[in-house]
Amino acid sequence: MSKLDDLEHTTDNLKKMLKKALEHRLVHKELADWCYEYWNSEEQLEKSRYKGDKGLKVAEEIDTQWELYLINTYSLTELQKLDVSKIQIPREWLQDWLNSLD
Repeated sequence: MSKLDDLEHTTDNLKKMLKKALEHRLVHKELADWCYEYWNSEEQLEKSRYKGDKGLKVAEEIDTQWELYLINTYSLTELQKLDVSKIQIPREWLQDWLNSLD
């Protein structure tokens, strides 16, 4: 169980995680996994219908872009051998996502 499993899925927590990722204090794979859980949660989807949850949209984009980045950057053979905890998505993306939450 990851320490992030108990972290509530909120826009504020997403901002904190993006800041940590920018400071190299959070593995990008963990960020992407947490974002998947955020936007894929039925409870969160239901809440977002009633309030404009910016974080939900950004979390979905982060999860999607992580997957696309892996597919477009590495071959299947490379992915099977790589330690994905070492892979970092472009810093500019992290900063753009953080800025979009302000």
